[in-house]
Amino acid sequence: MSSAKWRVLWSPCLHDRFISFGNEICLYQVSKTQETLPKAAGIRSQVIQLSDETCASLVSVMTEIQYLKCVAWYPRAEPENLLAVGQANGRVLLTCIGRENNSSNFGIAREFVPRHSRQCNSLAWNPVETNLLAAGLDKARNDVSLLVWDINVQLSVRDSGNQEKRHSAVPGGKQSPITVGSGLQMDPSATGNRPLAELSTSDPTLSMAWSPYDHNLLICGQAQKFLRVFDIRDTTRPHIAAVTKAVYGVCVDPHMEHRIASFSEAPGIVCIWDDRNFEKPLMTMTQPPPVTAITAISWSPSRSGLLATIGKESPIVQLYDIQHTSVASPVYGVGYETEPSFIERSVQPTRTAVSSFSWHPSQENHLLTISPSGHIQDCTIFERISVAWSPSSHLTWGCGKHLLECSQKPAESALEEDICLKMKRRALAGYGIEHQEVQDIAKITRDPKLIKLWRWISRVKSLREQDKSRSLLKYDGIKSIISGDNSAGAGALCARSKSDLYQECLVAPAYSSDERKLALSLCGWDFESAGVPLMEFLEELQLCGQQERAAAVALFNNKIKEAIDILSSPKIHNNITAKDTTLNVVAMALSGYTEEKKTMWRKLCSSLCGQMESPYLRSAFAFLTSEADNFDSILAEEGMEIDDRIAFACKYLPDSKLSLFLEKLMSKLSNAGDLDGILLTGISLDGINLLEKYVNKTTDVQTASLVIVNCVPHISSEVLKDVRVSAWIENYRNLLDMWRLWHQRSLFDIHRNLKDPSQKPPQQVFVTCNFCGNSILTNVLSTGSRPKRFAQYSNPSNRTKIMACPGCRKPLPRCALCLVHMGTPSSLSQKQANLDPNAEKPENIRSVNPFNNWFTWCQSCRHGGHSNHIVEWFKGHTECPVTGCGCHCMNLDSIAMAMPISEANSSE
Repeated sequence: MSSAKWRVLWSPCLHDRFISFGNEICLYQVSKTQETLPKAAGIRSQVIQLSDETCASLVSVMTEIQYLKCVAWYPRAEPENLLAVGQANGRVLLTCIGRENNSSNFGIAREFVPRHSRQCNSLAWNPVETNLLAAGLDKARNDVSLLVWDINVQLSVRDSGNQEKRHSAVPGGKQSPITVGSGLQMDPSATGNRPLAELSTSDPTLSMAWSPYDHNLLICGQAQKFLRVFDIRDTTRPHIAAVTKAVYGVCVDPHMEHRIASFSEAPGIVCIWDDRNFEKPLMTMTQPPPVTAITAISWSPSRSGLLATIGKESPIVQLYDIQHTSVASPVYGVGYETEPSFIERSVQPTRTAVSSFSWHPSQENHLLTISPSGHIQDCTIFERISVAWSPSSHLTWGCGKHLLECSQKPAESALEEDICLKMKRRALAGYGIEHQEVQDIAKITRDPKLIKLWRWISRVKSLREQDKSRSLLKYDGIKSIISGDNSAGAGALCARSKSDLYQECLVAPAYSSDERKLALSLCGWDFESAGVPLMEFLEELQLCGQQERAAAVALFNNKIKEAIDILSSPKIHNNITAKDTTLNVVAMALSGYTEEKKTMWRKLCSSLCGQMESPYLRSAFAFLTSEADNFDSILAEEGMEIDDRIAFACKYLPDSKLSLFLEKLMSKLSNAGDLDGILLTGISLDGINLLEKYVNKTTDVQTASLVIVNCVPHISSEVLKDVRVSAWIENYRNLLDMWRLWHQRSLFDIHRNLKDPSQKPPQQVFVTCNFCGNSILTNVLSTGSRPKRFAQYSNPSNRTKIMACPGCRKPLPRCALCLVHMGTPSSLSQKQANLDPNAEKPENIRSVNPFNNWFTWCQSCRHGGHSNHIVEWFKGHTECPVTGCGCHCMNLDSIAMAMPISEANSSE
């Protein structure tokens, strides 16, 4: 191997062949394994390992061409392996490599010689008219530097039988011709020195490329300061030009024909151009250090917007991905005000320097690199693996154009943990809209926090319905109720609290007031008035297996005998467990209760209180053994339900301690985003703060939205106007739309509009008169400025006879099929129109007309009529029923078949 700089080039047609060239040209054939490689006779068999999976065999070597500077591969498959070779003296040789078996025996098919000897810098075959070959030369006085040759000119026609002879040696060194094109052969003795076009006087041509969208245009980098576009039909002047130092490596993006790349050697700057606006480049990219000069650039033929560059004496291939670059369109002369962005990557295929590289013409992100000493390396550039998570919970990830994996079914573990899947499942089950009862919520969510939240909402509703005096009760929290700030309160707590004892008192006095009773009702402890009786409540707890809680609640309500019975009663299950034995022992301990302070029983129970596992049993013994009305251990017992702790505090704490306890507990639950705190905050600004913490922790915008919507209109306007509330509702609506749950989103909107009429969307479709432009709706006539004139239209008995515009009295359009004027009122049904206008509207009568009488028209031709007539017509036709109208109305709709009339009527 000589010390010359080696370069590599893939075949544009035969995708398993490539050449490397320096002082000689070597042809290789690629295969997966060495056993399938062809064996070349007459030359030394040589196999090189390109990668772990591929290797290449040396097929042919061409060693006799001197001063080799550049090579261009013919873009067609025939003649096979035809190369154009540029030399240092400016000569351009056409030769076929690989046709001979002897490496020392080769043939020159054609030779093109310029008038003055100078270096050939670049060669390019025309991609459309492949007989055109462009050559870029150095500067010469009074001579052009850009020549276009037609290789079929001055060709001699030979006998077709000679086409079988390909580069076989003949006596005297005479070479036989080879075919180029249909019926034409190149004779090595024929030297055509007259080019087809001569362009660019004096300035040297350093690089060039043909335009893919116009085969007559050549894009050239010249004189280290110009980027010019020449039209070979006009040799007098350039077509367009730009002033720049980036004149090397001109290449056109194969995926975007107007995008051009070029570079300047030092400093290493790459410029991206658009030939529709050649004033300045779209973007410039500077090579990262330590690279100071660029030696080659090339667009990827298989990946759009991917440009590769190599630096001088650098082992790194730099990649620039500009596929997602957003710039202003240059077609309309709009300047590029924003700096475009691109993704930059570095790939190091080998440890040695890379002198040249070549993209594979068909394999994605596959290229060959070669070192200055001739070492060839195969390299595959892997795309960044991007992961996409669809709104339908499908996980997909791919690499380049290949889809690696697609999970169509989420894992069972994710189904239980991911809140997105939970919200979708709940929305399909009608959570919070069709089903608001506690039993249904428990089946849908199976979440104790949500069950208690909706139970609280249900309690507020039932309290409002049971007691007419509480009709103004809003969704206030116990904190505001106790302090007297709620809507149902009528003063401060201190003015109404009483220290009266209940008839049966075990340990401490029980305080009573209207506010405390309301708070107990919200906690489910309203056992005296309209609430659930205590014994029934205790039985429900026992059926749920909560004997300890039932016993503690009975004890807190002065029912020690009932507590003992609960703990000692036989359990529902027959097998005896350690838990049952413990409850029996606790029942025996409770039976020894005495009111005396200094007894052995109190000392023993106080010592054993901390050893019990059940928080309710600990609280029960702490209640019986408490001194000086100190219930701090009970109120701090986090194992107890929040409802029971708050109810206990409302029952046994005085005003000052109660307010302080509720304030601390509300602050703690709000900061933690615990939904149990809604019992204290209610749907107020404090409640919104709690819901915000909850949404930030769980992203459950569904529950936050549904709670707000279901509590309207019994919440303050400040809450409804809060930006967080509107954000949750809109995000939930958008989430349903992303899941394509349009029916669920519509039901949510309807439910919201029923609760809050101010959110009802305005009417978006109006039927207007063609003459005066006013709406023809009869329900707006009674409030007009001319009541006498429209009295006949306001009378419900006459509404079915309107066939003219109420404003200008001009007739309404006719139905295209029955030719009767349209005019059925669209505000009330036929059944309602026949009723007494002064009578109250029955609930079972809908405020819309039957579907048969609706106005229906084509959005294209504007012809239409009664809905039932139009539906019947398009059952067997696709064209408009109006004579002379050629509009295919039915084909314009996305639904190919019209809905039958029976289905339309049943849907209404």
